[in-house]
Amino acid sequence: MQAIARRLEVNFKTARRYVRAASVDALLAGGVQASVLDPFKAYLIDRLAHGERNATRLLAEITGQGYTGGYNTLNRYLRPLRRLDAAKPAQRPAPPAVRTVTGWITGLPSNLEPENAERLQAIRGRCPELDAAVRHVAGFARMIKDLSGDENTLTCPPFECSHPGCAATWTPSSPG
Repeated sequence: MQAIARRLEVNFKTARRYVRAASVDALLAGGVQASVLDPFKAYLIDRLAHGERNATRLLAEITGQGYTGGYNTLNRYLRPLRRLDAAKPAQRPAPPAVRTVTGWITGLPSNLEPENAERLQAIRGRCPELDAAVRHVAGFARMIKDLSGDENTLTCPPFECSHPGCAATWTPSSPG
């Protein structure tokens, strides 16, 4: 076989593989061998998709289904699949820009899209100071809206913050 390998200018192991091949079809298959895991691969991929990452648990599950291979074979198969799964970042929406949130706060609530209203509520729930600021802005908007009078006198209703611990109040002064 060494003489054949030298004559064909191929590696000795390649020449040996050709000599030992039972048929041309075996050579054309490219050395593809069936794995003891092949019947269980679809099940394993499904379990990985549902969040199971523990190879020992997966081994117990497929052993109950007739798998005769070992832990290392299973772990070698799972390792690249776990890496692919870990490489996927969690899909979270990007946080809104400060200017966007400011627009939500200062704009008319009726013009706010439901999705953005939910996001604003979530932001307000996480930050009590921002929640208080939103209430102050709403109170100021009510004051401006309720202004009454003519060109010479304007009156504004009194304002008091309803936020606990806040002492912000405003009472209109008499025209002087």
